[in-house]
Amino acid sequence: MKFRTAFKQKVVDYYLSGNYSYREVSKKFDVSPSVILEWVKRYQANGKDGLRKKKYNSYSSDFKKNILHFINTTGASDIDTAIKFSLSSSGLIRDWRQESLRNEGILPPEPKEMPILTRLKASKNNEELTREQSLARENDLLKIEVEYLKKLQGLDLAIPHRLIR
Repeated sequence: MKFRTAFKQKVVDYYLSGNYSYREVSKKFDVSPSVILEWVKRYQANGKDGLRKKKYNSYSSDFKKNILHFINTTGASDIDTAIKFSLSSSGLIRDWRQESLRNEGILPPEPKEMPILTRLKASKNNEELTREQSLARENDLLKIEVEYLKKLQGLDLAIPHRLIR
């Protein structure tokens, strides 16, 4: 999920006030403690610039291997490495590690799942749905609604009244 810089700054300032743990801040702002930890470290290393959205970069396979090698030899955390090399997210490193393990045959290939919207369109075409299919469709719609609400909250936008229960 994407968050505005002002929201990140608000969360970081709240944590740095010294009165709250990552878990407490996480509950208040509905953001993962690990995300808050990364924001705080980025802020401490680079100030407000550390919280700004980085533009998309494409990294070569050699660069990815070098980053993973750096972590393995130094023992640096993913977050510290992402900050040191100005990566947009420590999640990239996790993805690169999994990709590397898949390429080495240590992890099985990622299963291809039918996207929610494709499943919804497919279920619309079939008039008669079993109870299980109907519940799965309702579950998919609720997942979409939750993601939409989280996106609005992350962007500090008002939630439409029709969606408040």
